[in-house]
Formats: sequence, structure tokens, C-alpha cells
Amino acid sequence: MKKRLMTSLAAGALMAAMLPGVASADKPTVYGPFTDTFTDFNPCTGLEMGITLTYTFYDHEGHKNNFVGRAETTGSTSEGHVLIGGHDRVSAGPNGVSASFKDVWRNPGNGEKFHASGKFRERGNAHVVDEFELRCVGAPTILPD
Repeated sequence: MKKRLMTSLAAGALMAAMLPGVASADKPTVYGPFTDTFTDFNPCTGLEMGITLTYTFYDHEGHKNNFVGRAETTGSTSEGHVLIGGHDRVSAGPNGVSASFKDVWRNPGNGEKFHASGKFRERGNAHVVDEFELRCVGAPTILPD
């Protein structure tokens, strides 16, 4: 899921760079969908799994000197989990780019559920991860060493 952090940040930075005058537009501008596939660990089993996320980004209007965007995200894993609640936010302004996400994943076959969340910032060319959590719900979290 750390790859998810960098994917969201890169997409947000790209959108912010492309949208200098969009804040005054009448309708939101839609970008995507974009698909990203990567591997990470299931926090309930500690096993590696494939993750596929599909994002559609929307600009948010009415911010004078900043860009604020949101994403609608769908996803699935190779172990059968589906993204049942995903929240993404990206903002950009004179002080850099920041993004956050909070995902809730559930496996309909076995009821397993986990949360993934992160907040991060980019200042100039420096990527700073402020927070990241991958947590099993209803069972101990198992992550590889």
C-alpha cells in the first residue's frame, strides 16, 4: 500500500500542474480512469497479494490559490478482497502537494477485513511520508519483518 501513496501523490501533482485555471470552471474536470497494479502484504495473513486499483480524479472548484481534487477508487486483490470504501484527497498550492487516502477492504468469501490509510506531502522535490497504516480488523495484524 505504500506504492498507493506514491501513485496518489504523483497523480495529484500531475493534475495540479495541468490545472492552473480550472478552479473557476463551471463543471469539474474528470481525469481517468487510471489503473495501477502492484503487490503488498495482507495484514491479516502476512502473505503477499496482488492489488489492482482504478482511479477517476475530479478537480474541486472554488479555491483561489490552491488545487483540491478527489478520486473515486475501486479495487480488488488476488486474494478476493474488494475495496468497499475508499476516500482520496489531493491538494496543491504554493507550499507543495499533499494527499491522503483511507481504504476499507473486505473479502466476501471469508469475511476478512482490513484498513489501509496514509497521509503524505511533497515539498519541492522531496517526498515526505507522514503517516501510513495497514491494519487487520477483527484479528491481529500480521506484517512481514
